[in-house]
Amino acid sequence: MSDFAIIKDMPAVEAAINEESWEWLVDNVPVLADAIHAEITTRNATSIMIKRFVMQATQRDRLAARCYQAACYIEELEKKK
Repeated sequence: MSDFAIIKDMPAVEAAINEESWEWLVDNVPVLADAIHAEITTRNATSIMIKRFVMQATQRDRLAARCYQAACYIEELEKKK
């Protein structure tokens, strides 16, 4: 049996990765972190919308993935309010 078949999800690890991506953006590209935060909190964008937009605008899949993870982190913070 494959290791991938055993582990279906790891919410604590996923949350930590999302938070790390948010912190990385804040430290390294604060203007993008601010933009993502604003889009989610004031314009009701979703993490997948952020990912798709960044990918379409930049063709940078790693940046799009990091933005998606950071956006997921912000979405979770917003749910807790």
